[in-house]
Amino acid sequence: MSNKQMEVEGMHIPKSYTMNGGDGPRSYTKNSSYQRTVIEESKDLINEPIEGNLDIETTCLSGTKIFAIADLGCSVGQNTFVAVQNIIEAIENKYLSKIQNRLSLEFQVLFNDHSSNDFNTLFRSLPPPHKYYAAGVPGSFYHRLFPKSSLHFVHCSYALHWMSRVPEQVLDCKSPAWDKNKVHYMNASEELHKAYSAQFKNDMESFLNARAEELVDGGLMVIVLPNQPNESNLLENARAMIYGIIESCLYEMVKLGSISQENVESFYLPLYFPSSKEFAEFIRKNGKFSIERMGTMTKHMSYLNPSVELVVRTTRAALEGLFKEQFGEEDTDEFFEHFRMKLAETFHLLDSKSREHQELFVTLKHRKH
Repeated sequence: MSNKQMEVEGMHIPKSYTMNGGDGPRSYTKNSSYQRTVIEESKDLINEPIEGNLDIETTCLSGTKIFAIADLGCSVGQNTFVAVQNIIEAIENKYLSKIQNRLSLEFQVLFNDHSSNDFNTLFRSLPPPHKYYAAGVPGSFYHRLFPKSSLHFVHCSYALHWMSRVPEQVLDCKSPAWDKNKVHYMNASEELHKAYSAQFKNDMESFLNARAEELVDGGLMVIVLPNQPNESNLLENARAMIYGIIESCLYEMVKLGSISQENVESFYLPLYFPSSKEFAEFIRKNGKFSIERMGTMTKHMSYLNPSVELVVRTTRAALEGLFKEQFGEEDTDEFFEHFRMKLAETFHLLDSKSREHQELFVTLKHRKH
């Protein structure tokens, strides 16, 4: 994967990281059951701010009764439709209980992801019937996507932990953040972690500034993303073990002559998992949103019946595009064979660490201008 970044008139163009399209056995559609349960279990958490913090009368009912919802990082498959349906049901319940005028409220739902996302599969999967007008909006959510003051509700689940790019410092062999043997900050030095944190901070500032332009005064935004519960011990979790296995497999392939060491040394995963304290500080410094709710959801994983095959399929559905861009299709197939075998050797250790996951759930309200 080339990590040289494009610049247009001084504006950074984010890299495009999309999940596996289609609905085949390696697709994100078939391998995102965990993300689906996160959305389902956040339903009550979404209902609460809509009931208590959304002022429908002033946000959308002064003129036309159109309520605009954007799902950022929608990917493909059913997960985005479940999230949208939960939001619409909560808004309808509030609308019918608060507003005497029974003229129907119309919903516009805007599904966003990178232009390389499989929108064909997404829209073929639209549930019939649906109570909204659907449209696709390609582009990175780290920039403006919609007209000013045009959105009433923004939803972003399991997408914001994908950074706009790998931090530039980690690709510079003269930088203290460079670590040729690592693919992610969790298994690396403090300098590498700081570089990732700084990039995520910059991305969050861009994200929040763009949404502040697009949301109406008083509009709501719900964000769900993987949480890092213990900043002082990054190695003691399942994600860190997965990344360690990935590193081990890649260097095993270097020894076998399948891929070059230079190619591995320039490969990093553009993923960051903030702590709740860190995330809250980013929002406060931005100053354009009030935090209506912030907390963690702890999920026990035994219901998914974790297995080697489940972890391999889930990992491949999310990361295969990165590997293909960096190493090519044939070497990507070989990598995941190594990954499967090495994971099987240590799965008992991984399984003991993966029984509980934490997600950060945040509700933000756009401050009035």
